[in-house]
Amino acid sequence: MNDADEPTAEGKRRYPETGGFFTEPREPIPCTCLETCEALCAGECQCLACGVLFAMFCGELGFYPRSKEELEQAIWRYRGESIDKH
Repeated sequence: MNDADEPTAEGKRRYPETGGFFTEPREPIPCTCLETCEALCAGECQCLACGVLFAMFCGELGFYPRSKEELEQAIWRYRGESIDKH
């Protein structure tokens, strides 16, 4: 878990055009991902930037996970993985 107010080196790699910040919400949010995070992080590492991006993805689909199983399905869909492999 990384709850810094500034982007990590990995965050800067993931969002190079904005210096490590996710900027679609009103206020820029620093990406605090670590090198050990999934390539497409859904915020499991407590990165607020990636968690917000994942929530926006779910909102666009009209899918709001209410259980652990639904959350896992949403993450698989977010990452473009087949649910059948899990």
